[in-house]
Amino acid sequence: MGAGTTGAGLGPAGAGTGAPGARGPSGALVRGLTGRRAAVGPELDLRRARTSHRLSRRALQLQQAGTLPDGVISCDDHLVALVTAWEPGVADRLTARALAPLATATPASREVLAETLLAWLRCQGQVIATAEALHTHPQTVRYRLRKLRDAYGARLDDPDERLALHLGLL
Repeated sequence: MGAGTTGAGLGPAGAGTGAPGARGPSGALVRGLTGRRAAVGPELDLRRARTSHRLSRRALQLQQAGTLPDGVISCDDHLVALVTAWEPGVADRLTARALAPLATATPASREVLAETLLAWLRCQGQVIATAEALHTHPQTVRYRLRKLRDAYGARLDDPDERLALHLGLL
């Protein structure tokens, strides 16, 4: 860790958070680290402290790369970023695989369809909610979903594939 950076792994559940079940670093910890880059690992028992340390170190690396926000962060709040960025190239591969069915579309159409697909996934397949998220008419979303269904086929019905698509589009 370089100057101005800190990684922390806390002890038993509840330690340092201010309240049982509370998420994120405690106010006292945040105040003590003001002006520094810091990543607080998950609260694990002593036997698993190494895992907490590894997560906080990787989170700091992602902060320095600009992937995670500056300041004091909780690793538990950034688990998806940690998973997809753990091994270099995995996130890029997920993205390439997620966008591959749209390769024949124009760049502008590919962007709109990818944005629609991500919104649809985030809205759990609800057309109205997707339309609201995209600030567009539900019929426009239905039209785009027909195009997406043509491109992706049964992948859109498979929960594992939807998860991979969602991660690849983040």
